[in-house]
Amino acid sequence: MSGSRPGGRDAVSVEIVKRVAERTDREPENLPSLHRAIDSEALDSLFEPPQVDRQRRGGVEFSYAGYYVTVPFDETREITVSEGPTA
Repeated sequence: MSGSRPGGRDAVSVEIVKRVAERTDREPENLPSLHRAIDSEALDSLFEPPQVDRQRRGGVEFSYAGYYVTVPFDETREITVSEGPTA
């Protein structure tokens, strides 16, 4: 996982692990590696500020640690962790 980004906000991969840890009442280091579910470096790069003043639509959805994770491409970057399909 990449850690903090400019502006003080954690990389999206770090935020996801923290949210799943909260949801499962576990420590982040006790969760499986996020990289086993998704390429965390590619995920982080998707959520870097765009080089061109363009708004993205959609988001990313995937299964991780038995939960369904959704992250929209918007300014809030509201990460949703819910029970759902596991791949």
